[in-house]
Amino acid sequence: MPLETVLREVREETGANSVSATAVLDRWLSFDLPDHLLGIALKGRYRGQRQLWFALRFNGSDGEFDVRRHVAHRPEFEGWTWAPPCDAISRAVPWKKTMYATVLRAFGGLIKAVLYVPRYRTNKRKN
Repeated sequence: MPLETVLREVREETGANSVSATAVLDRWLSFDLPDHLLGIALKGRYRGQRQLWFALRFNGSDGEFDVRRHVAHRPEFEGWTWAPPCDAISRAVPWKKTMYATVLRAFGGLIKAVLYVPRYRTNKRKN
């Protein structure tokens, strides 16, 4: 069930369908929201989140990505870009940095085996 959930979330949030799972983390990870976001973020009902992480391979074209396709509600993302995995931690909000570092360490061998990321390619859409 978690795999079906992650594939559905990727499809709903990014529009991308050409993804497949290549690995799953051996444990669930969690984060707590900082005090100033309690009652606001995560619909105001949760203090944090528990997540099971998957390594996914994207086999499609960049044209699949459309993070603004859900115009009926506020999109979760404003844009997207291909970036090296090492940039994930510096781009993350402070309360998720430790989790991202754990995920990158866990999938590090897999990432190195398949890594080719064109640097500085951005695909932001203008309104």
